[in-house]
Amino acid sequence: RETAVHMTHTPTGIQVRCTEERTQRKNRKRAKEILRAKLEQRQREKEQKQRDKKRQNQIGTGGRSEKIRTYNFHQDRITDHRINKSWSNIEAVMGGDIGHILTTLQEADGNKDEKE
Repeated sequence: RETAVHMTHTPTGIQVRCTEERTQRKNRKRAKEILRAKLEQRQREKEQKQRDKKRQNQIGTGGRSEKIRTYNFHQDRITDHRINKSWSNIEAVMGGDIGHILTTLQEADGNKDEKE
């Protein structure tokens, strides 16, 4: 008698063949376990790929073209590249005096909302 079991998961096309056990019942049970493990692994990989893609979109490439702000100590200047605005007195800003920068950014953000 033949005790081998060959299963195909129709939606995904994953195929499993099991001939490890001595009875067809045990081979069928073992094949279902293998198939379930493969489906779970496929699902985990799909979810991981989605997380990686989402993370990559949030991080970006990290290239110079994606810079948000430049702190130029030699010229005592801070530049925000999103709104093309510069401020001086970098030491005061580094000391915590950032109110004027935040106000400008909030105004720019408000203007952006009005345009949309």
